[in-house]
This record gives sequence, structure tokens and C-alpha cells, in this order.
Amino acid sequence: MSSSQGLSAPRLKVILIVTIGLMIVLGIATFLFFQHKLSDYATEVNNDNVAAAASNQDVTMLQHLQTEMASNQVAVNRAASIVADSKYYQYQNQIIDDLNTYANAAGFSISGFSFADNTASTATTATSGTTATPATPAGLKSVTATITLPGSLSYQSVMNFLKSIEENLTKMDLNGVTMQMDTTTNTLTVNPISIKVYTR
Repeated sequence: MSSSQGLSAPRLKVILIVTIGLMIVLGIATFLFFQHKLSDYATEVNNDNVAAAASNQDVTMLQHLQTEMASNQVAVNRAASIVADSKYYQYQNQIIDDLNTYANAAGFSISGFSFADNTASTATTATSGTTATPATPAGLKSVTATITLPGSLSYQSVMNFLKSIEENLTKMDLNGVTMQMDTTTNTLTVNPISIKVYTR
């Protein structure tokens, strides 16, 4: 009568075994799942630690460089001066090239060059017989180039040379020109010419 109203012992045993088996499988699956999650989390934490260590190294290196620069300020200033001088002389070379081109086109060669870096931007007046020098425009610097021409030149050659300077692409201003005419040879002797060149 018990067999008709309930489960038989063999059937109950099978159900119990299946239930235990499912619980074991579920337990293993749950364990593997959490193990995978823990492994991913551990990897992420390790990556964060590596990134933090690298960041700390970068900060330490920057602090070290800052300390080195502070203790070697003279060397830093000297390096900056070298860069500035390099730009300055590069610009001088451009001025020399331009003026030599104008002189060659006029039929003569320039005898000499000299340069002065202008620190003041106020207007100055040239010596007698020359024109006033304009003030340096705001935001610009200026370099004064003094050139020496050959002893005797034709009037036309000098005029062509001066015209080329006035029409050049690089901003140049003639500070003034003085010259003497030799009536016996119809040639000009030009005193050294001062040219103001604007730079940024």
C-alpha cells in the first residue's frame, strides 16, 4: 500500500542521487565562475598597480629633472643663449645674402659687413646730410647692418643698389646715405651705409 501512495525506495534513491549530482555540478560551476571573476579582478588590480608604479616613476623622474635644471640654471641659460645666437646669426646670413644679391645685380661687390643688435625702439636722428631713422614698430626687434661699398662706383650702380634695398621683401630701412662725387672720373665714393632691418 505504501508503494501506491508514495515513492518506492529505489525511486527515492535515484532522485536523491540525481539531486546530489546536480548540486555537485552546480557547486563546481559556481566555484569555477567565481574563480574566473577573481582571476580577472586580480589581473585588473595588478595592471592598476603597474600603471600606478609607472606613473610614480614618471613623477619621480620629472621631479629629478626639475631639480637638475634648478641646480644647473647656468647651463640652461647658456643653452637658451646658444639657440638665440643661432637664430640671430641665421638672420644675419639672410641679410648678407640679400644685400650681396642686390650689389651683384648693380654691378659691384660689397666690401664689408658689420652688425649691431638694437635694444631700444625709440626714433633716432642720423648725422647731418641724412634722413631720420623711424622708430621700431611695436612687437618687432631690429638689427642694424652697416655695409662698406667699393671706393669708386657709378651713379647708376649706386641708385640701382639703393632702389633694390627699398623694394626688398625683408623689411629694411636706410638710415641715411652720404657720398661724394669725383667730377674728374664721374664716379661716387659712398660712405658706409647703415641699414635697419626689422625682425620678430
